[in-house]
Amino acid sequence: MVYLWEVILMEYIYKPAIDELIIQHEEKMKSICRSIIEPYVDKFAGYGVELVYSFFWYNSIKKESSTDKRLPFRSGYDYIFTAEIDKDGEIFRYDDGSGEEGYAVLLYSCNISSISRLLFVLNVTLVDDTSDIIEELDDMLKIVKSLNLNK
Repeated sequence: MVYLWEVILMEYIYKPAIDELIIQHEEKMKSICRSIIEPYVDKFAGYGVELVYSFFWYNSIKKESSTDKRLPFRSGYDYIFTAEIDKDGEIFRYDDGSGEEGYAVLLYSCNISSISRLLFVLNVTLVDDTSDIIEELDDMLKIVKSLNLNK
C-alpha cells in the first residue's frame, strides 16, 4: 500500500471557527495512521515483541494530557501519535552498539496538530505527512529482525 500526500503541512491563524477543521483533521489522521500501523502489528509479533501505539492530547504549557478527552484549544495544544516496541509489557531495550547496553529503545512520536503562540497570534499547524511513520516502522522492523529474538 502506498500513501502519497500533496499537502504535508497546513497552517492557519487560530479562530474558534476552525475548531471543527482541527477535529476533522485529527480524526482523519487517526484513521490513516491506524491503517498504516495495523499491518505492522503482526510483523512485530512474529519476532516476539509488541507494537504499541497511541494517540493523545497534550498541552505543554499546562502540562496536561489526555487519551480520551480533547484538551481545550489554546497555546501549547498538541495531538500526538506515538508508536513503541514493547516486550513482556515493558518498553523493549536493546544494545545498539553504542556501549550503553540496555539503553536504546524503539520509539516514534509525531504531532498531528498543534497550536502555538507566535507574537500575539495563535497559529494552528495540521500535519498530513505520513511518510515518516512508514519509514520509522520499517527501520524498527529491520532492527528487531537483526536482533534474532526468536532464537
